Amino acid sequence: MKATISQNAAAFIALGLIGVFGFNALFFTGLKYTSSINGALIMSTNPILTSFLALFLLKEKLTKQRMAGILFDFIGVVLVITQGSWATLLSLSFPKEILSSLAETSAGQATEYLAGNG
Repeated sequence: MKATISQNAAAFIALGLIGVFGFNALFFTGLKYTSSINGALIMSTNPILTSFLALFLLKEKLTKQRMAGILFDFIGVVLVITQGSWATLLSLSFPKEILSSLAETSAGQATEYLAGNG
């Protein structure tokens, strides 16, 4: 176990910087510019991004089950956050936090990909 850790120390440090530090730094930077509702909605895109990364990088198929799971994930998050209110949903705005939050999501997904294939 110790040999594995020492042999892969650089990879673990890189994954920690990208995944933990990068993810949180970019996520909280994005939250400075938006509401927590918008942040939660953006975070709900993680399964979508993971599926697309798997599709393009790992050549996995986007099955009907995965697509249904993505759809239900997003609908569930929207319903919980907006408490089923169309007025709340329609009042949401997505200004400049989108890029930071999507970058944060991408950092987290890149870490998962590298950890599984590095």
